[in-house]
Amino acid sequence: MKYNKSEYKGMTGNTYESVVQDKGKIGEMLTFSEMSRLPGTKRIFANLYIPQRDGTLTEIDLILINRTGIYVIESKNYSGWIFGDPNSFKWTQTLPNGEKNRFYNPIWQNKGHIDALLEVLTDVRREYFHSYIVFSDRCELKAVTSTYEAIVTKRRDLLEKMTDRFNNSRTIFNEDNIEQYSVALQKFASISQEEKERHIERVRGMRN
Repeated sequence: MKYNKSEYKGMTGNTYESVVQDKGKIGEMLTFSEMSRLPGTKRIFANLYIPQRDGTLTEIDLILINRTGIYVIESKNYSGWIFGDPNSFKWTQTLPNGEKNRFYNPIWQNKGHIDALLEVLTDVRREYFHSYIVFSDRCELKAVTSTYEAIVTKRRDLLEKMTDRFNNSRTIFNEDNIEQYSVALQKFASISQEEKERHIERVRGMRN
């Protein structure tokens, strides 16, 4: 009942059953909850499907809009040890049993998300976007560093880091701007099941 009344459920339409069976969605929900605690006027979106120049869609896990800019969050609900260089094409997850999994550099992934957003929010300057890569508290970040372009953090530290950014940033948007961009993004929250399945198949193809 608590989940069904949550903002995350209202935003995504995901059923409780579909979330608890998907580690990625659980991570998004937990990060959404952390972001909901941030101070000030804000709008938070989850699972937006933004069109790209090549005609495909890119899925953005979470977006927050407030007076200091637009925060684009890539959620990685991974366990184990995480190794990643900002300039490497692939990063590595190492599990306790020694198994290793490679995944696309999430800093580059989120840069692609911001590129897509620039195409639909044409009057927003690139420097007004802030990239955050949020990993699960169950993992250990090994030799992973933040860059000028992106903050890489664990979920438990997200609230502190975003609050610090809020407090040390100048005001860029007023409440009318926040509403304007929220309305512009809202239409990307609802796409057909067929479009979602095409997106999922394309992502699977990229991983293989």
